[in-house]
Amino acid sequence: MITITTCPICNSNHFKAFIKCEDFTVSRETFTIQECSNCTFKFTNPRPADNDLGKYYQSTAYISHSGTKEGFVNKVYHLVRNYTLKQKVKLINTYDQYKTSKYVLDIGCGSGHLLNALQKNSIKCFGLEPDEQTRQTAIKNFRLDIHPSEHLFSINAESVTTVTMFHVLEHVGNLNEYLSAIHSILKPNGTFIVAVPNYQSSDALHYDQLWAAYDVPRHLNHFSAETITQLASNNNFKLSKILPMHFDGFYVSMLSEKYKGNKGLLGLLLGALQGLVTFLKSLGRVKQSSSLIYIFKNI
Repeated sequence: MITITTCPICNSNHFKAFIKCEDFTVSRETFTIQECSNCTFKFTNPRPADNDLGKYYQSTAYISHSGTKEGFVNKVYHLVRNYTLKQKVKLINTYDQYKTSKYVLDIGCGSGHLLNALQKNSIKCFGLEPDEQTRQTAIKNFRLDIHPSEHLFSINAESVTTVTMFHVLEHVGNLNEYLSAIHSILKPNGTFIVAVPNYQSSDALHYDQLWAAYDVPRHLNHFSAETITQLASNNNFKLSKILPMHFDGFYVSMLSEKYKGNKGLLGLLLGALQGLVTFLKSLGRVKQSSSLIYIFKNI
């Protein structure tokens, strides 16, 4: 285990305990999420060392690596995915100003479905994925251009028009190093699209330490709109837009009910109800959404 002693957003070394959460997916260990007393950024601390983190991803329940369709909740995830892929492609087309010369990097591309959708839309793209087995499966299935994560630091400066990180930044340990590298590879006025869980959401407040999107220790960082915007600003990005991810509230709430011990039909119904509550609240206030998409521009 390693302990973070300096806040990556404001450099303060004054922290306080925020919440303790159990790893329901793999280890059943309990981890502490701390809060910076200065800027309120929240992060898992202490956390597993980099060379130990891999074992916390080794589970068939970890859907972004395994692609499992076991269980109703994961079946719902796959049903919704085709729709959300179309929305992501539309999002890139909307905010990437390089209309005829797009070159998109998807960091943490997992099983490669977004890259495949981009290719089908004649958008030049490539990806980064840390897990070798997942990476090789994606390459085999879709004939994609995918590299290990460390390739980020060898990409040519100002060569990419859009970088996407859908539910990836919460996993990154060296935040400023990553964002600095992303800034350097983006073309002028390039687009950085980030989606992360929102601990200020209606479902997060409802489930408290059982909120599935805390997902310790895999999720090292826990963002609010204010802290992720400050992190981005520190690395020369300007916020352009915040958008809700409406379906996440249903998926996360169903998992959270399972963690509460409400399994079977009861858990699914209670989760769907809380997901609906989160969805309705987010219609009036985007920051009530379970997850948020941030559109940043390179400055």
